[in-house]
Amino acid sequence: VLEHESAAAQAPVSRARLAPALTMSAPPAPAAEPAEGAAPASWEAFKTAGNDFYKASKFESAVDSYTQAVECADIGEADKATIICNRAQCRLMLKDYEKAVEDANLVLAVQADNVKALFRRASALEALGKKEDALADFREVRRLQPAVTAAAAGIRRIESELKGGAGFVEAAKGGPRRKITKEEMMQLQELEERVRSVAQQLQVAKDRKQGAASGKRRLELTAEEMSRIPEGTKTYEAVGKMFVMTPLDEVKAHLADKVSAQEKRLKNFEASIEYLEKASKEADSNWMEMVNTIRKA
Repeated sequence: VLEHESAAAQAPVSRARLAPALTMSAPPAPAAEPAEGAAPASWEAFKTAGNDFYKASKFESAVDSYTQAVECADIGEADKATIICNRAQCRLMLKDYEKAVEDANLVLAVQADNVKALFRRASALEALGKKEDALADFREVRRLQPAVTAAAAGIRRIESELKGGAGFVEAAKGGPRRKITKEEMMQLQELEERVRSVAQQLQVAKDRKQGAASGKRRLELTAEEMSRIPEGTKTYEAVGKMFVMTPLDEVKAHLADKVSAQEKRLKNFEASIEYLEKASKEADSNWMEMVNTIRKA
């Protein structure tokens, strides 16, 4: 399917034949401008808007759009679960942990093995101080997907806390437990917040990479279809809400530029992910080091 950045009027293209929109003698009439404040017509449009807000780190707006999407009458259960899971991630970023748990519960009620929902609920529960419940979710994530290292870090972190008891730490070499001082507790809480923050940033970067990869693939498919169009065919490009006649060679060049831009975005996201994965390990290591220091005190 040709996307809005293609030369066609957003018409589907078959590999067997060209869509009529690519060969029409006049450009298609632009869609009527929606009335001010008009809402998107479908849940897909709300979802797309939510995804765009999420990519721009406008998490409150993303929550609003996702909520509108799931309230549409024509949305299926699987799509609704996906969007609610996305909303849970936004609420984690907003530190609205209670609502994040509620969203994750909605997803898990219909998809009990949804790893993203389990991990997001675990992160929210840990932030709310519900350590045992968070631990159970982190363990389930590890059972379903052993490669999720952030879940392993969460397990180590919570098991260490539970072993000492709330407000206490087990001394090194089997010594007696002692109460954690107020200053030590504040330091631990700061480090825990750092661990959660980096984990959330890492998830955002991975989501954005996935979106960029999908966008690049759509552009490549569009370029492939455009290569099949005979020379001399009248083609049009969308410019805002209008369609402008554009030579085929220019259309192809524009698509190539956009593919190149997406490749650069992908590389940037990959670099961010690499950095954040290191930062995540460092944050977890700092937390464990702090715990061990307290134990030796």
